[in-house]
Amino acid sequence: MRSVASRIQICEALAVLPLPFAHIAGIPVEETLLSFGPVVAVAGGAASVWLRERIADARQRARREAEPD
Repeated sequence: MRSVASRIQICEALAVLPLPFAHIAGIPVEETLLSFGPVVAVAGGAASVWLRERIADARQRARREAEPD
């Protein structure tokens, strides 16, 4: 017979397990969304590089305009 404390620990462990929240046509939605993870990571990296270049260009333009002639 298990003690009450061990039963509580088992219930807490089960509560932490990720459970699918929805299925559409038998396909788990979360797994479908997570399959786009690599695409989102690459797109985020590309957007980050693009934004850094834009900021660097704006800073260079601002420095050139601020230089006394």
